[in-house]
Amino acid sequence: MADTKEFKATGRRKTSIAVVKLVKGKGRVFINGKTMDAYLGNRPAMKILVYKPLALTENMENFDVKVKAVGGGICSQAGAIRHGISRA
Repeated sequence: MADTKEFKATGRRKTSIAVVKLVKGKGRVFINGKTMDAYLGNRPAMKILVYKPLALTENMENFDVKVKAVGGGICSQAGAIRHGISRA
């Protein structure tokens, strides 16, 4: 039986809440069912913000990140996602 570890955490920033799930994978990020590029659009600063915890722990290519983000704006949601990844 395969050992599939899954880490879940909740991140918050201002009025945004992000439920983050880390699963073994290739470093892909899905936010509300969309890829990070499709969700955040042309905002490189937001992408860097989201990837920061994975980069610091050298796990960028070890986990896939699945997120359900609600409330606030895009910037606030990116901060909540970062907080959730840090906690997971």
